[in-house]
Amino acid sequence: TLLEAWAAELPVVVTSVGENPYMVKNGYNGYLVPAGDEKELVKAISRLISNPTQSQQMGIKGKQLVETKYDWEHIAKKTFQVYRQVLHPKT
Repeated sequence: TLLEAWAAELPVVVTSVGENPYMVKNGYNGYLVPAGDEKELVKAISRLISNPTQSQQMGIKGKQLVETKYDWEHIAKKTFQVYRQVLHPKT
């Protein structure tokens, strides 16, 4: 859903778990909040609502990331590289 939101130029608010901290730059293309911290979640959502211009910019930056790093052509090339390495390891 993170990539889908960015593809639609929407800002994101996510918890700092899994791959999220590697993808979301806090305050740049979304907000990272600690897992289980409801107060920080409310603050992040409130910031998005109260500053629509900044929210829009975050969504645009997220879309740019999706278009450059997560488009299907890029993913297919990366997948092919993994298969090549597994099937023909350099010795």
